[in-house]
Order: sequence, then C-alpha cells, then structure tokens
Amino acid sequence: PLYADCSVSDTAPNNAFEFESFGNEESTCFDTIGAIERPLCLSIECIETDGDVSVAVDVGYHGEKVVCEEDGQVIDLQGLRISIECPRREILCPEMFCPANCAGRGICRHGVVNGCECFDPSDTSPLCENSPIRPASPTPAPSTEEIQPFRVSLNPTIGSTLDDIRDEILDEIPDDIIEDVLD
Repeated sequence: PLYADCSVSDTAPNNAFEFESFGNEESTCFDTIGAIERPLCLSIECIETDGDVSVAVDVGYHGEKVVCEEDGQVIDLQGLRISIECPRREILCPEMFCPANCAGRGICRHGVVNGCECFDPSDTSPLCENSPIRPASPTPAPSTEEIQPFRVSLNPTIGSTLDDIRDEILDEIPDDIIEDVLD
C-alpha cells in the first residue's frame, strides 16, 4: 500500500477523501480496515478530562468527529465501509504524557496529564526539576558462601513415574536447602 506523509501537503493521494487533512500539524495517519488499502490522514484534537486523555478525530464534511478513548480502539466510519485504528494516545498527544519522561527524576504514571510522580514528594514541577536524580541501585550478586551447589544422580528405570523421579530428586537435596526454600 501507498503510505502518505500526512504532515506534507503535496502527498495527498488521488483518491483522498475531502475530509482528509494534509500539511498541517494536526494531521495524523490512521491505519484503516476495510474498503481502502492505505491509511487516512485525519485532523485530531487532544482532550484532557479529569486526568484522562482522549483524541477527537475529524472524520466528516461538516465537522463530524469520533473519539479515540483507548489505544488500539477500532472505530467504524459510518457510511464509508472503513474503520480506523486509533494509535497510542502518547504518540498523538505527547505533550499530555510525562514530559521528557520526568527527566529521570520521577516515575511516569501513564494516563494522567503530566503524570510524573517526582522522587521528591514536595516537587510539583512538570519535569520534576527540583527532585534528585536517583541512579538505579544495582542488585548485589550473591556471595559465594550463599551458593551451595549440589548434584543429583538419577537412576530412573522403565516404569518410573514422575512422582518416583521427583521423590528421588527430593531425597538427594540437603534438608537445609529444602527448609530455606519452604521458609
């Protein structure tokens, strides 16, 4: 299929619908399912309501809109025998999701506008600029004293069941290891 760059005005295909939008910042490609074998270039508007982000998509001649409320949502465009698949809202409306991934100074809580939970709870800045950068703490490797290798020798015979083999393995494992695992 031919894929158009919706942000460039001279990429409109010959079979473009009148309501498609090319060459502006709001133009976004939407994958389609149905009668055409190309994406549609549609204008969008990002909407925040009570911390949730939805995307209004212009799909009609007279300002008709449908709303993408979930990533991957499939919306049937009535009368066109085409459905569109909603891209991830973080891609469509990046300004509404964790700016700069909280600058490494907080944890991103997706689905909440400017959803950075800063490492410093008193920091309310959108980028957590007043919080310290916390490097990831490495997981310490176990000391060699903690590692207790052992070998299990199995001698299954024809007709051995899985229960027989399991019992044989358990008989070979030292009791202190079994107690550590069960604790």
